[in-house]
Amino acid sequence: DPLFQGFSDYFYCYDSDGNYIWEYKLGRNRPPQTGIVIDSSNTIYFGSLDRYLYALKPDGTLKWEFETSAPIFELTIPNIDLQGNIYISNAMGRLYSVTPNGTLNWDTTYENGFNQRSPVFSPDGNTIYIAGRDSNLFAINLDGSLKWKFSCGKVHRSPIIDIDGNIYFTPEGYIYVLNHNGEIKWLYPTLTVGYSIPTIDNNGNIYVITWDTTCCPYYQALMSLSYSGDFRWKYIFNDYESD
Repeated sequence: DPLFQGFSDYFYCYDSDGNYIWEYKLGRNRPPQTGIVIDSSNTIYFGSLDRYLYALKPDGTLKWEFETSAPIFELTIPNIDLQGNIYISNAMGRLYSVTPNGTLNWDTTYENGFNQRSPVFSPDGNTIYIAGRDSNLFAINLDGSLKWKFSCGKVHRSPIIDIDGNIYFTPEGYIYVLNHNGEIKWLYPTLTVGYSIPTIDNNGNIYVITWDTTCCPYYQALMSLSYSGDFRWKYIFNDYESD
């Protein structure tokens, strides 16, 4: 029934030409909602509103399913460490580490819980970074213990990490860059409300979606900063000339 397609509990596979290959029915009347990650064995991992983390084989058959304590929402993408363990956060603010065989390593939360966003790793794979539900950025060891936390405004998106281990993220009102010890390298004030994930190019220049501050009403803009945090340029997404 087309009326209920938005609530479908099917996971579909199509080829690059858009041809149907297979489908998997979750069977709990709740849709798969998260992003997808695929490991070196072509196992497909995703979360669902039914609280489960799923692992499917390349042919679309179930490898295993793992039940968490709450729904897993759409802005979360599972992540995988160098040992093949899978990490996912859920609506209760808990972070789970699950073995490649689908058994629990550990689950944990700190303070008011984690935001429902993707955990990311340091370049050496030994540290997990994840945003707090109300505020803070947390650095967590692979055994689930707390390495450090950085107090800031609410972080709505996952951070990114550069090759030197520096951490870029956008709590409300700022672009922050921390070193691997959680110390501020620099910050840049913006009108961003924290809904943009920064990105970085081969030369170390940073790009982030923010808001223009030179006209009213305010328009979204793409802003670029240098690796050291100096303003480079801004492109406003309207009919006005960019700075």
